[in-house]
Amino acid sequence: MRKPNINQITEWINEHSTEIIKNLDQESIDVFLFLKKEFNKSNVIDNQLFQFVYRSFYRLDNAGLSNDFKREYFVIMEKYRNCKQLEFKPILNQLHQFKNRKGQKTIQFSFTTKMFNMIDERMPIYDKYVAKMFNLSYPNNKDVDKKINTYLNHYQIIKEGYKEIYNKNLLMPIIDLFDKEFKENKLPILKKIDFIFWSAGKIKEKNQKLKPKIMFDIGAEGGGITIKKVYKDNKPIYIYKHNEFDPTDEGLDIYNKYEFDTFEEAFQRLNNKYDWFYLHLEHINNEVKEYVWGELIKKLNEKAIPNEVLSHKINDIQKVFGKELTSIKINDKTIWS
Repeated sequence: MRKPNINQITEWINEHSTEIIKNLDQESIDVFLFLKKEFNKSNVIDNQLFQFVYRSFYRLDNAGLSNDFKREYFVIMEKYRNCKQLEFKPILNQLHQFKNRKGQKTIQFSFTTKMFNMIDERMPIYDKYVAKMFNLSYPNNKDVDKKINTYLNHYQIIKEGYKEIYNKNLLMPIIDLFDKEFKENKLPILKKIDFIFWSAGKIKEKNQKLKPKIMFDIGAEGGGITIKKVYKDNKPIYIYKHNEFDPTDEGLDIYNKYEFDTFEEAFQRLNNKYDWFYLHLEHINNEVKEYVWGELIKKLNEKAIPNEVLSHKINDIQKVFGKELTSIKINDKTIWS
């Protein structure tokens, strides 16, 4: 796994410091301090107020977890409150035994880091926003042990990153701004870094969502068709562009541009007009890949395209979609799936 460039990360954070701090609020600081105070003075198993505020603050009640899971979560928190060396694996495996409301067993790594952070503020919080700042992707391993090991590798990268930031004072400009905005906050430096990275990751995700994205792109000799997702007034619209170059001097170049409210509408303009699967597929965004695949299978079957006619394109199609395109013949008719 490639080590992230901490200097680049902190430069981006300091450059966006005003926006990052504005994305935080006094209430979040106060709630955390309240939770820390309650944790330090009481048994959290018996402190229903602590549990209620904690579940609300960290959105434990929004994760589809069972009441049994949540009860065990606070039992574990109380049990390990004085532990000097917190270990992830036994606790993750213990919580893994409790099925969620869908009947599934899950690895609740982020919530475990939040528990550890409550016990020891030197333990950073891991969530999707912090992971985004370190360019860490969600582990898709189905094997429980492999998934946990991937999470632990990610966590070590974050811990080492925070340590480098702390030792080299790489975030002092934004920490100074944090202290000016939240006067007398009484938070240790590492907890401020926690808040800053969470806010930075949230802003980065928002900015990435608002960036134009090519959703679908096909090429043909002398032209192509592109469907791009852009934003107007923070709402997505889909731009369908069709261009063809005329190599003669006849002035027969084609350039058409249309706007649609949904990708499906934009795609059907193409799908109803062309057998696009014969053209060169350049790119299909993951957001729409399943939809386009379904439309491909539907069209191949509706038009009864024989395998031998499409055989020269099958490898290209499979490569773009990352799926196997298969067919069988029934009564001389090809059925695609």
